[in-house]
Amino acid sequence: MKIKTYFKLLFCLLVLSLIFQPAWAKKGDDMELNTLELITPDKTYTFTKVVAVMRDINKEIKRIEIGLSDKDQKAELFFSVFCQIGMEERRQIVNTSAHDIQFIFKSMQGSLVILPPVQFPKSRNMQYVVKSQKATRNGQYSFTRKEADWARMSRAEKLASGKGIIRNRGMEQSSFSLTLKPVVENGKVTEISGSFSGVGAYTGEALFNRYKSDQKEVLQGNFNGKFRVEVHNEN
Repeated sequence: MKIKTYFKLLFCLLVLSLIFQPAWAKKGDDMELNTLELITPDKTYTFTKVVAVMRDINKEIKRIEIGLSDKDQKAELFFSVFCQIGMEERRQIVNTSAHDIQFIFKSMQGSLVILPPVQFPKSRNMQYVVKSQKATRNGQYSFTRKEADWARMSRAEKLASGKGIIRNRGMEQSSFSLTLKPVVENGKVTEISGSFSGVGAYTGEALFNRYKSDQKEVLQGNFNGKFRVEVHNEN
């Protein structure tokens, strides 16, 4: 093949790729601000008036919260993630297997809640009140405060020992992954765009009523979506 013919063919392929590119590629990051799209096994949603808040939990941790309530579509959605201060300004990919994330979606088709299958309670300043083994002559016991024995363990040590962890057995078959792409202006995150995906069990309203016997899983499937939101910073 001649070089000139090769470049002509390459140019034609490039033009065709631009014309017939998939819908998601055309949309990309040019979503309208404060918009979220969600695709579930039975329906595709487009939400507006999405709210995002970034809160300082302490001197080391921030919490990013994104949520919405749509009365017309009768749906509510909320997800949040904790991150180290400074990380909120970087592109991140986080998931329930390694990060503290929660995802909640409620609609007429059912409700979906996803939490990490294993959570690690905060160990800082975690103390227990310990009662002395022997009473004094007056029959009274003394009480002292003691640091939890797992407070200084690493994540791996906690998993191995089973101490200092909370296992969410109902979440072992669920997962949630989130990509965050922040826009930083004057040292603050002013906007976040990104995408998410997951798998979980949608449950009917009866799940939240312990007096009914028809509690059951009504839908199991994957979901995914994307968003672009303005961020409100709260200290």
